This record gives sequence, C-alpha cells and structure tokens, in this order.
Amino acid sequence: MKTGKAIHIILIAIFAAIMGSHLLLNSKKLQQEVAGYAGTILAETLGTEVFTSNIELAHPCGISINDLLIHDHLGDTLISASKAVVQFRILPLLNGKMDITRVSLINPYVNIYRQDLGSATNLGSTLVHASSAVPEKEKSNLILRANSVYIKNGKFKYNVANQEQTPDSFNASHISLDKITTTISLKYLSTDSINARLRKLTVSDHSGLAITNMSGAIKAGRDNILVNSLIVSTNNSKININRFEAFNTPSGYVWNIGLLSSVKGSDFSALLPQAETIDNSVSIALTAEGNEKIYNINQFNIVSEDNSFDIDITASVLNNNDGIAPYSISDFSIEEGVIAGKTTAELHTMLTEQLSGFGITIPGILANIGDSETLISLDGNIDKLNAVAEIASSAGNAKLSIKSNNEKQNISILGSNIELGRLLSNNKLGRCSLQMNADGNLLSPSLKGAFSGNISNLVFNNYVYNNISVDGSVLNDTIRTSIAYNDSNANIFAEAKVLPDATDTYAAINLKLKEINLTNLNLSSRDSMIVSADIVANSIGNTIDDIRGKLTVDSLSYCDLDGEFNINEQILLTIEENEYNRRDVFLKSSIANIDIVGDYKLSTLPNSFVMVLDKTLPTLSEWLLKSKLGLNTIHNSTDRFVVDIQLPPTNFYKNVLHIPLELGEAASMQYSVNRNSNTANATALIPDVSINDNYIRNGNITLDSDNGKTDINLTGNYSAEFKPGNKILVSVSAANDSIKTNVQWNSVNKDELNINTSALTIFEEFNRENDWIKSRHQLSGTGLTLNNVDWNLSPFHIATDSGKISIDNFKLANKDQSISADGLISSIPTDSLHIAFDNIDLENAFNMFNIGGVSFKGMASADIHAISLLEAPAFFGNLTADNFSYMGSYGGHLEIEGIWNQELECIDINALMNDEDKATTLFEGYYSPKNRFIDIDIDANRTDLYFLNTFTKNIFREVNGKAIGNIRLFGGLQTLDLEGTAILEDGVLDQGVLNTRFIIRHDTLTFQPGKMIFRDVEFYDERGNKGLLMCNIDHTDLIDFAVNLDAYITNMQVLNIPKTESTDLFANVFATGSINLTTSNSTGLIVKADATTAPGTTFGYNLSAGPVADNSFLKIVDANSVEIEIKEDNTEKKRNKKRTKEVNTDVQLSFNIDCTDDAEIELLMDPLNGTVRGSGQIRADYSNKQGVSLLGRYNVTNGLCNFSLENLIRKDFKFSDSNNSYVTFNGHPSTAELNLHTIHTVNSASLSDLDVNLSSDNNVRVNCLMDISGTVASPSLAFNIELPQGSQEEKEAIKSSTSTEEQTNLQFMYLLTMGRFYSYDYANTNVSTSPSAMESFFNNTVNTQINNLLSQVINNNNFTLSGNVTAGSYLNNDPANLTDKEFEGIMEAHLLDNRLLLNGNFGYRENAMTNTSNLISDFEVEWLLFKKPRISLRGYNKNNDKYFSKTSLTTQGVGIVYEADF
Repeated sequence: MKTGKAIHIILIAIFAAIMGSHLLLNSKKLQQEVAGYAGTILAETLGTEVFTSNIELAHPCGISINDLLIHDHLGDTLISASKAVVQFRILPLLNGKMDITRVSLINPYVNIYRQDLGSATNLGSTLVHASSAVPEKEKSNLILRANSVYIKNGKFKYNVANQEQTPDSFNASHISLDKITTTISLKYLSTDSINARLRKLTVSDHSGLAITNMSGAIKAGRDNILVNSLIVSTNNSKININRFEAFNTPSGYVWNIGLLSSVKGSDFSALLPQAETIDNSVSIALTAEGNEKIYNINQFNIVSEDNSFDIDITASVLNNNDGIAPYSISDFSIEEGVIAGKTTAELHTMLTEQLSGFGITIPGILANIGDSETLISLDGNIDKLNAVAEIASSAGNAKLSIKSNNEKQNISILGSNIELGRLLSNNKLGRCSLQMNADGNLLSPSLKGAFSGNISNLVFNNYVYNNISVDGSVLNDTIRTSIAYNDSNANIFAEAKVLPDATDTYAAINLKLKEINLTNLNLSSRDSMIVSADIVANSIGNTIDDIRGKLTVDSLSYCDLDGEFNINEQILLTIEENEYNRRDVFLKSSIANIDIVGDYKLSTLPNSFVMVLDKTLPTLSEWLLKSKLGLNTIHNSTDRFVVDIQLPPTNFYKNVLHIPLELGEAASMQYSVNRNSNTANATALIPDVSINDNYIRNGNITLDSDNGKTDINLTGNYSAEFKPGNKILVSVSAANDSIKTNVQWNSVNKDELNINTSALTIFEEFNRENDWIKSRHQLSGTGLTLNNVDWNLSPFHIATDSGKISIDNFKLANKDQSISADGLISSIPTDSLHIAFDNIDLENAFNMFNIGGVSFKGMASADIHAISLLEAPAFFGNLTADNFSYMGSYGGHLEIEGIWNQELECIDINALMNDEDKATTLFEGYYSPKNRFIDIDIDANRTDLYFLNTFTKNIFREVNGKAIGNIRLFGGLQTLDLEGTAILEDGVLDQGVLNTRFIIRHDTLTFQPGKMIFRDVEFYDERGNKGLLMCNIDHTDLIDFAVNLDAYITNMQVLNIPKTESTDLFANVFATGSINLTTSNSTGLIVKADATTAPGTTFGYNLSAGPVADNSFLKIVDANSVEIEIKEDNTEKKRNKKRTKEVNTDVQLSFNIDCTDDAEIELLMDPLNGTVRGSGQIRADYSNKQGVSLLGRYNVTNGLCNFSLENLIRKDFKFSDSNNSYVTFNGHPSTAELNLHTIHTVNSASLSDLDVNLSSDNNVRVNCLMDISGTVASPSLAFNIELPQGSQEEKEAIKSSTSTEEQTNLQFMYLLTMGRFYSYDYANTNVSTSPSAMESFFNNTVNTQINNLLSQVINNNNFTLSGNVTAGSYLNNDPANLTDKEFEGIMEAHLLDNRLLLNGNFGYRENAMTNTSNLISDFEVEWLLFKKPRISLRGYNKNNDKYFSKTSLTTQGVGIVYEADF
C-alpha cells in the first residue's frame, strides 16, 4: 500500500510538473524570457548571436521554437526557420541518449559561404566554437534517434565569394536550393555509425536542376556500408541503386553493386549544359564486385531508348600496386550491335542530334556501315597487352590486333571487302581489302619500328587496283615509307622521308609515274590519254610561313588520240628565303614563268591578292570572299609583293588541259600589292589569244587601286575568225561600294553587234542572316545590232534586297518586235516576274542567242508570269506563233497555254498547232520544273514528221511523212520517251549509205517505251515496186537509236551508187529477196541481203578512176566534224590553217546475190570497156574499214566489149555463152580472175591480100578473136583469127599467115584498123592487084564516124547498132571510081526483160568483076522460155560465100536449145 501510494504521488508530481511547465510556458512573458535565456545559452555555445521570438512546450515531450535566427560569427544569417519543433523521449536523456520522436522544420534556411576555396566557411567557424564548448565525454556518448525528420519548403545556399557566377548552369561554388521538402527516418546516428531511411526528398536549384523524388536506406558503421533501394528521380530520369555493399574482412575490404537506371541527359543540363540536346533516354544496367586486388564488371549494359544500339561490357581489373603498370586487365570485352531492325543511319542521326550540344561530330561513316556487330577484347597491362577489336557489317569486315610485350609492340590491321564508297559516301570508291602490320617500340617517345602492308584490291572509279604494296620504317626520328603499284595501265612508285623537328621538319618525296593510262583508269573521258612524269620534292619547315623547298617535274609527257605533247624542259618550283626573312616563290617552265617576290607571308598571300576587292567593295567582299569562299580579309597584314607572269606561245592549255584557250604570241602580266599603303597595280598584255576559236588580239588590261578607289580598263579586238576584229573598250571605276562601267563594242561589220552603254551598281549592305546583299543596278539605254538586226535596249533598273530581286522596265525592241520584263524574283508566292514577247522572229532569236541543236521558225508572241523563282518556281502564261515550223517541219499557227498547278507543282499545258486545216496537232499535259519531267499527250492529224531527221540523221539521210494518231511524250528532259499508235502516211525513209529511197504510203507505227515498231508494213521504191518490212527502232531517251529492220522485196531498188568520172565502183541494184538492216552506236550500220537480181540492175567498176574498190565510194562524214589544229610555225597564215577530220561511221554490207542475166555488168578498164550479162552466185561484202570483197563465179552469157587503142582502134567485140566466158571473184575486186572470150567479125576481107594465088574476088567473113585473162587490175589480152566459113585452102592461107604470135597480132590489128589483111612484101608480089592503103584508111574512118553517130542516137544499153562500109577501085587504081561497094549494119538487142535476144548483120554488097549484087541478111533470134533450167527457142539465117561461085546462097534453121552446167 505504501509503495503504491508512493508511485501515485510521484506520477502526480510529474504530471503536475509537466502541467505546471506547460502553463508557465504558455505565458507569453515566460515564453519570451525562456526564449531569451535559451538564446543566450545557445549563443554562448556557438559563439554567435541567436534569436527566437518564443519557445513553446510541444506535447507530449518536446519544444517548439518560433522565428529561430542564428547569426554566423560575422553577423550574417547562418540558419533561420519560421518554426522548429523537436519532440523526444525523457527517460533516454537520463542515460545520455537523444531519442527524438519527431523533428519538424518549417521554412528553414541555411546560408553557408566562404571567401575563397581555401578558406573556412561561416558554418565551419561556428561549429568549431561549438565543439570546443562541449565536454569531450559528452561528445562520445551522444547518440541521436529520430523517428521522423520533416522539412517543409526549405532553402539552402552556398557561395564562394571570389568564384564567377553562372546563372544558367549548376555551379558548385554558388548553390541555391529551394522548395526542399523531405521526410527522413533516422533510426540511429552516432559519431561512427548511421542507420537511416530517406522516405522522400524534393529539391530544385536555381540553375534548373530538380529532383522530383529521392528515397532509399543507408546503414553504415566503422567497417561496413550498405545502401538499399536508393532511387533518385528527375523529370524524365530514374537512377536506381538496388544494392551497394562494402565491408572489411580479415583479408581486406569487399564490395558489390547492382544498378538499374534510365537516364535522360537533358534533365542534367544544369550540371552539364552540353547535355541539353540529349532528349533520348538511355537504360543502364550494372553489376560489379571486387576487393582490394581485383574488380570484376560482370555486366555493364547500355541500351538506347529507340533500341538503335546495345552495348555490353565485361572485364576484370587487377590492382598490381605497381607504379609503372598499376593495373592489369583480363577478359575485357565490348559487344555492340544494331538491334530491333534499326539501321546505322538511324543510329548516326540519333547520336548526331543527341550529342550536338557537345560539339561532337559523329563521322558520317557510321551512317553507312549498315547492320553490324562489334567485339572488343583486351587482356594484360600496358607492358604485356593483348587487344583485339573486330567489326562485322554489311559494309565489310575489319579486325585490329595489338600485342605488347615490354618494349615491343605489334599492331595488325585486316580488312576484307570494305565498301569504302558506301562508308565515305563517295561513289568513286568501291570495295577494298588490305592487310597492314607494324612492329617495334611504338609506345615510347622515341619511336622505333617498321611497317608493311598490301592492299590486295582497291576499286576507284570502277577500276580495280590489285596488290598495292606499302613499306616503311621509323628510326632515329626519321620516318621512311614507299608505295608501289604496277599493272598494264599504271606504273607508280612513291617514296617519302620525313624527319620531324620542333622548328624545322624535313620532308622529301620522290614520285615516278610511268605510262599512266588515265582513260583506262577511268580518270579521263578522252580516248587513250596517257601521262608520264618524274616528280621530286623536298622541303624544310613546320608552317606555310617558314617553309623552304623545291619541287621539280621531269620527263613530263602527255598523249591522246590528237597527238603527243612533251615538255622536255624541267618544271621547277622553288620557295626561297629572302632578305625580309620571308619567302619568294618561283615557277620556271616552258609553259609559264611566275615570280612572286617581296615582303609577305604565304599564309596571308591569298587575302592580299583580293585586297583590292576588300577595300573597294567591302560589302561585296564580305559576301563573296568571307561568306562564300571563307577568306578572312580583315587582318593587319603588311604584305608587299610583285607577281610577274610570262606566258610563251603555247597550245598546252588546249591540247593537254583541254581548256579551249591558245596563245598565239607571248603574253605578260604584272600585279603588285602594298598593304601598308593599300595600293595595287596590274597590267596584262595579251597580243594574241583564241578562246573556243574566238580571237582576241592586242588585248591590254590595266588596274590601278589606291586606298579604296579602283580603275580597270580593257581594250582589244575580237573576232570569231582570224581576220580584223571588233574593237572592245571596257572601263570600270569602283569605290565606296559602287561600280561604274562603260562598254563599247564597235563591229567592223556594221550589220553585226555594236554596243555603247554604261551601268552603275551600288552595294548597300550585306545581311548575314539571310545571306543577301542589298544593291541597286542601273543600265543606260543603248542601241545594238544582233545577228544583223538592229535592237534598242531601254534604260532599266535591277535591285536586290532581303531575298528579292526586282527588275524594272527592261525592254529590248526592234520595230514591232520586243522583249520586256518587270517584277520581282523571290521565294514568296505572291511575287512574280512578268515577261512579254511581242512578234519575235524565232529563227533570228535562236541564232541571236546561239541556241544550237534546235531549229524553230515563225513569228511568236508570249505573255509569261513566273512566281517564287528562288524557292519553288511556278509559271503560267500563253504563247502564239504564226508560220511556225520546228526542225524543218511546218506546223502553221501555234497556240500554247500554260497554267501553274499548285497541288502537283507543275505547269499544265494545252496547245494547238494548225496548218490551215491541212494538219492539226493537239498537245495536252504538264511539265514539272521541280522534277524536270514532262508528260504530254499528242493528238496528231497529218502532223509533219520531218523533225525526226534531227534524231535519226545518223541512220537515215531523210525521214518524212505525216502522222495520224495519239502519242504520249513523257520523261525527264534528258530521258524522254514515247508511247502510243500513229498512222504514217506518205512516209519516206531515205537511206544515205544505200542511196535508196523507200516510201510508206499508209501504215501503222507503234510507239512503246524505248521502242518504235513497224509491223508488216508495205513499202515501195521510187519506181513503185513493193516490199514488206518489219522494223524495231530501239532508243535511249530519244538519243541513242538502234534499228533492226527486216524487209522482203520484189524487184525493188536496194543499192544505188551513181556512176561518175571519179567513181571506181558504181551500181544500181534491183532485187527480189530479203534484207536485214541493223544500226546502232556500238555496231554502226550492218546490211545483210539474200536476193536475186531483177531487171534494171547494173553494176560496174572503173579502173581508170583509180584503185579499184577504194572506200571513197561510201563515205559518211559526221555531222559534228572535228576541227584539228595543224601544228605549224608561229605565223598567222600557218597558225590559222584548219582541216576537217572526216569520221567514217562503221558500215558493213553483206549481200548473197543470185545474179541473173537481168543484171548488166559494166567494165571500164583500159583498153577495154563493155557490158556483159550472165549468171552466178556472188557474195558481196563491204566495210568502211576493210573495203569491198567479192566471192563467187559469174558466167558471161552475152554482152558487148569495146576495144580501143590510142583512138586508132575502136571496135565492138561480142561475148557469147558458147565461148565459156566467166569471171572468178576471190576477194578484192581488183584481184578478180578473168576468163573471157570475145569475137569481132569483119564481114568482108579479101584473101588475095594474103596470097596473090588466091582469087582477088574471094572476100570472106573473118572472126577476130580476143581472149581476156589475168585480173581486173592487170588484164592480159590474147588475139587470134578464124574463118567461120571457108575452104580448107582459105584456112591454110590464114594459118600460114599467122604462124607466129607477132604475125597473128599484126593481122588482128590490121583487120581492125583497115578492115583487110596485111599484104607481105614478097619479091614476086603484084602489088597492083591489091586495094590501096588509101581505100582501107577511107573505109575505117567512115566506119568509125558512123558507129559513133549510131551510139549517140540510140543511147540504150539494151540495144546496140553499128555499121561497116567498104568501097574500092580494083585494078584501075582509081580512088575516085569506087567500083566495089559493101554497106553493112551490125545489130545486137536484149529486149523484154532479156527474154528476146537479137543478133545479126544486114546490108548490101556489089562486085564489079562479077557484076553481082545481093542483100546481106545474117541474123539470129532467141526467145528464152525458162531461165532455170535455161531452155530457149532459136532461129537463124546465114549467108554462104562460095569461093568459086558468083552468087550468094543462104542457110536457115530453127530449134530448141537446152543449156546446163556440168
């Protein structure tokens, strides 16, 4: 009872004490006194001032302090809070422990600062003082627990006074945190351990860094630390440390960590401003463990938010505790791959965007690498290292290996099928495979080693370079290397030596180029371009301003199809140190000599060259030199120099560089600059230069610039040919951003161009934001003559400003013709340029502006509006033209309307072409300027097709006709095509090589993409003979045409080579059969035929015209003939010589000909000329490269040959099929073998001239036989004589008189010239019995004249008629009394398509001695029934001369003849 009572009393006392203190503390006066007392105690403890407004008791046990303010030792605010509540348990206090159940801080503020990074903070000074006031024993026993620590709307500041402020980024020297709200559970806190859980924390810094939530648990003691579930969240990031643990063991500390986070860099831009652009999240997973000796990274995985990359890293790191190699790495591995269907292009785009804030440029190679996997492995340390990096991708495979062993390293690189062009975005590069190795001490400051390698293949410009060898070494700070390559198109050897030095680096290069075929290497489009040269260079220096050296080029040679160009003299470039300790540059060569001497720096030389522009026109200079060319013209250069250029006469620029420039005489130029005085002067004397065959003579250019004022004058004479030229005078004055220009052009011919005008240009300002110059341009009016037409140009203005170009009052007029323009050129859709054409002569306009390749005629007017020309050009307007023709085709009246289609961004086109209702053509479609694409539907009604000649001139000499149908023209401007169907009427295809003209009267032509098709088209030659053709005309973009034509013909003309005095071969071939004609740019023209000759066919060759089968009879001259300069002495007359190079298009003709006697062959070979008919199989081939080739045998059935000798003999010889005459062709026509037998009949010759014992009235018919053998080029003639009818005695007389070849030839020639036998002068010869020589001469002369007259009157190759007159006075020797007379006509005819053959003699004979007279009527008629086999009906009548009879008897006959070859 007593104990219980005591307890009750104690409890009541305690309760009373508490209640009493509560009542007391609720007294405001007492609260203020307690607050003052507590503040005094705290101030003494902290050594500073402490203020509170009052202190209240907080239930059940605790205090509440209001308006707490603690100053630091300098009197500034250190800590403040509007309210601080601390609740605790009482009993633990008795044991020296602080057991706090709850702490609340409302609007707390902590202000910490220091003067510099090395000084103490105001908080540190205060805590030092407080620490000294607490007994040591109490320090060690202080244990703090708090179930809940709550802070609301707290602020924290930390500043280092002497550090720079950075308001927009986090600064560790200037921290300002606000809106701090947190809840903490402090389970245990002592001087050496802590156990706490952060339940929530939000805070933001003035820089923008904000933590939206932070939570986690920490437990730490003297030998261990454990962090669990530590989560830090920002707006878009979350860092989650699942577990971090570290603790001591007897063998040392052990640790492990597990982390899984998602981080967006832009959340931390306050800490790292460059991270502002990283707005993609990256997931990071890490698990690692280790101890004092080894660190194991079991997993380190980084994955991008869009899965464009995935990186895995694993490694083990060993701590060696070695100062030289403190760490060793083993099992190091990095694997990277593109996943989830992403491409490296997407990865490149993502990384470029995300890392742009860091200024990091991601190599473009990454975008092109394609699907890839990367593996990096590493083992060892810096002394003993084995590292491998491998990448496998769709762009190739590569492997890098590094092996290190103490002071020796080996590096190897292996690449396989690496697509360099794809990786480097260079379409000139292709695949590459290589292997490189380097050995030596490669990591020490003093390099020592060797390297070698082989580029097994490298594709550049579609050429494969195989086995490029590379070797080199590094020794004693000297680097040497060599590269060698050799194949059939290039022999290259290069070696270099470099000795690096801090002040003067030495470098030397030796390059040998031998027969570099730039064409085959695809480095030049010109045919067979080959270059050789030896190049040696050496230099000393580290910068461009201290470099000295020399470069020489020896044995420079260049050749192509146009010739060879050699520079035998050495080309020498030297850079020498001069008296100003600067560099002088000298170039010496036979092409140009250039000296640059003075006081200047090479680095500032380019800027000093353009100093004139910078000083005179600063606005233009800023735009052109700085913005466009990147030259920095604003610097304090003191350059003073003179440039002297001497150019000798040369065609080097034209023949080697293929720049259309040629110096006829030496030219000189001088240019001096003084940056100190801002002056510049230049002169150029160019006596004679041609540019694209336009000549400028007596050219003189001067420039004077002084402190921003520049004057330029140009004078000279210009002409398109080498003749007195037009006088040119141009003067330019520039200053203060303005240019005044005067131009005078005085033509020698007043009908040509004459100009006298001036212009003013003012540059006002350059706007860098839109990259535009504000300027004004004014051109004065002038009269001018263009292409023999007088024009007047009115004054007009042009202005540019902020993306706009305005044109005001431009007008060019000639009487009723005019061209005008007004308006704005810009990228704004509401701005437009109005262009008007009024009554313009199209032909003159195209000639005036030198627009080649097209031909238009007519008078045209147009009204056009162009909008947004600088952004998305749009056009609309209309055009009309009268008497319009295009490419030679007449169209009549033309109307075109164009309207801009905004939706499709194209011009809708509607047009009508009308030729007075004879022909109409409708056009409807569109043109896209953006895509340069056209699509037009053409409705043709007898539209003239002559314009096709522009495209087909290399195939046909002429194409013509009318088209009816619907055709679509579409494609890019360089890739046009056609499709549709059209009826072709009155079509003409004139083939120039065959010289034949074919007519298509009415048939269908089909157009398909890349092709024009004729199917089963009837066509005719000019004589109306019909054939059937199928033809495909393939083309590429209506430019590169290829024809494949098959034709089946009947009696059509297929070849026509006219006969001229200079033509060696001539032909007019009509045939029945098949023909195939193909032509293309790659094969040329190929014609193949299998045919049988038809009536009207003639063929011949003329040896008197020159060598047989010279290719000149078929020659095609390219329309674009090439003009080549003949290298001559340097005189005006010789230098101006030109010649036209004729380009023979490849032509191949191949004819299999079945020759019939419908064909007539004519031979013209001195002394024989004639025509024959026959049959045979002949193969005729021709090419412009190989000439003509004939193979086969031609059997002569009939014909006539004229034999002439020095105008004394001109007799016709007949061919006969009975004589077995033929010609064998073995190739070249001149080698054709002849086996021809001909006959000429002398109808009456007296045998008494041979033998006086024979009766003088024995006049007999004599056959003069001529055999032709040998070749066409070298024919051989053999003569003989026979009597077709005669007695044995007569024949013996002939035989005895022609026993030798000489006698035979004598009698043969005498019979031809005199018409009689030659009488030998035997001793007993009675010469009075023979006719006189006068009679024979008279007879021969009369016969010759009669025959010439008959041939001129008849003039028909199928019908020949000749005469023979004989008259004499026998025995009485009276030439005036011709008692014996004979008049005879000789006829030969081939009629009715060679089916009717006539051959015969007719006339009258009178003999005074016999007192007889009779008619002569020998004839033969043959009617051909069948050609194969040859069956004919033949009839004849023949006179029979009887030796002893005074009368003439005749014999007649008729029969059927069958002929066959065996």
